[in-house]
Parts: sequence; C-alpha cells; structure tokens
Amino acid sequence: MKLNLILFVFYLVFQECQGGKYFISAPRNVVPGTAYDISVDILKQDIGNVTVEAILQDYSFSIPEGPKSLLTANGTFSPGVRGTLSMPIDFNLHCSYCRILLKGYNPLQFEQDIFIQISSDILSILIQTDKAIYKPKERVNFRILAAYYNLQLYTGTFHYEILDPYDNKINVLSGVSGTFGVVEGFFDLSDQPSFGTWKINVRTEVNISQRAYF
Repeated sequence: MKLNLILFVFYLVFQECQGGKYFISAPRNVVPGTAYDISVDILKQDIGNVTVEAILQDYSFSIPEGPKSLLTANGTFSPGVRGTLSMPIDFNLHCSYCRILLKGYNPLQFEQDIFIQISSDILSILIQTDKAIYKPKERVNFRILAAYYNLQLYTGTFHYEILDPYDNKINVLSGVSGTFGVVEGFFDLSDQPSFGTWKINVRTEVNISQRAYF
C-alpha cells in the first residue's frame, strides 16, 4: 500500500494528434470570468505557420438553424513552438453543453471539436490520507472535502467507497456530510490485508467524482 495523494480536479484534458501533425489540449470545464486557454503544438516541421480558429458554440438548446456561435478566437502557430489560443469567457456566460470547434487552415487543414461546460458550480475534490504507507492492523485515517472555484466549501453530501487492490469493496457509505463540509473517517486494516494499491472513490450528490490511492 503506497503513496498518499492530495488530489484536486479542476478539469479534464482533451488531447488530439492526427498522424503526428499536431497536438491540442484544452480543459473540459471552465469558470465564467476566466480565460479558456487552448494549447497548440504543430508537430510537423516541414510546413509553414498554421492558422487555428476556435469557435465557441451553444449546444444547450435545440436550435433549428443549428448551434449558436458565442465567441471566436484566431491564432497563428509555428512548427515546434508551443502556443496558446485564449478565449476570454464573460462573467455572465453559463453554458451546460457547449462545443469548441477547432479548425486548422493552410498549410495544415484539420477540424476537431470538444464539448465543454461553462459553470461557476465546478467542484474540486480533495482526498487526503494521514500516511503514505500502511502496515497490517494499522488504522487508515482520511479526510474528504470539496471546494468551488472561489474556494467556498461544498456542504452537500458525499458517497465514498474503499476498494482493495482487487477492487473488492471494503467499505461503502452514502449520504455522508461533515462539519463545515469536511468529512473525516477511518478504517482498520486486518492482520492479513491484501498488499498493493488501495483506492478511495468519492462522489458528490452533483455527480462530481475523484479517486485517491494509498
């Protein structure tokens, strides 16, 4: 049983590489009032500068004429030099189902998309254990909390489960809450526990999840 991890989840990363020609990474979640930064790498060396266009489209509602374009940004990128295409997201913009459409133009043509969420309710979950390595018959103490982007603590309930290295569920609790949003718990290892990496899976009532290993 190894490694104490303190984990924050702010976004998931989308990555795409077509035939080794380019590499793009971008967050799946963004908070209003911040910049949405798209990292662009042109990997193919024997071409000139590439123009990349990013279009933010609202897919939240069924619109007969198609998705509504909310914002666009353009940038020119050189081979071998990582660059950033930035889109400022307005404080008042919220979109539960938006698409970022990415287009590359001559000399490298491509089109990719990623669906994102723009919301001020994005949660980050922290899972902490008290030690890095445990021995048989020892007690595992852990702490769980979640915070919004403005560092306000989430005060709802958690569902968590503890799994051994073979994914057997050792302990499962639902509807758990704690003082000021912090949940503390423990469990005792047996005198012959399964050796290896154990997991603590945590999910909130708004279906934000995270996992820690020890």
